[in-house]
Amino acid sequence: MNNIKKYEEFYISDDEGFEKYQVLYRRRMLMDLFKEYHHKNVLEIGCGMEPLFSFLDMTDIEQYVVIEPVKHFCELASGANNHEKVKIINDYMENYVNEENIEYDLIICSSLLHEVNSQDALLEQIKKFCSEKTIVHINVPNANSFHRLLAKEMHLIEDVHDFSQRDNLRQHTKVFDLEQLELALNRSGFEAIKKGSYFVKPFTHDQMMACMNESIITEQMLDGLNAMTKYMPEYGSDIYCNVKLSK
Repeated sequence: MNNIKKYEEFYISDDEGFEKYQVLYRRRMLMDLFKEYHHKNVLEIGCGMEPLFSFLDMTDIEQYVVIEPVKHFCELASGANNHEKVKIINDYMENYVNEENIEYDLIICSSLLHEVNSQDALLEQIKKFCSEKTIVHINVPNANSFHRLLAKEMHLIEDVHDFSQRDNLRQHTKVFDLEQLELALNRSGFEAIKKGSYFVKPFTHDQMMACMNESIITEQMLDGLNAMTKYMPEYGSDIYCNVKLSK
């Protein structure tokens, strides 16, 4: 990500298209994460336009810190915040100093790692705030998403890791497959405790939205596509790893 203003402008305009559905299924996956593990202290890196805390039951959470470099997104998060336990910081993760010495149980890096100029540098910074009990969740778009594999078989792209027009507009710096993601995490001293993909997306964002507008694809069908990862575990549109520090 080289131009944060252009990133902000595209991010806001993109919210009107199919991305809002992609965000919905990403959020559902993240909320399942909170059900699976017990977390008291949470760090969310990059909240976008809808911070996760506004959808969570915050009863058992003691401290929730959001780091977000885009000022407008911080303002939206502040407007959604009615919890004293939530702290919102307008800055880049590499500048974050844990002045309160919070022992984080969960660190969320959602749909971000593929946007930074140095994945290794971000992971090394995240590692500074991990203890042996900390779970770090990372998710990114999947190079082996069904729609990318289809594009390859149609000879529209040579390799599933090629940048699309959308990747270029969003200033993406990497298209990960699950093996590459896990290798990057291992290289930075993490090991996976759970990994996979979610939401099988057969077509591009623009094509999916066109099908939605014509009622060819319905929201019920989207739920079905999300559930299809049980049959196609490697081909969801996004991949994720839950990791801890390597022993």
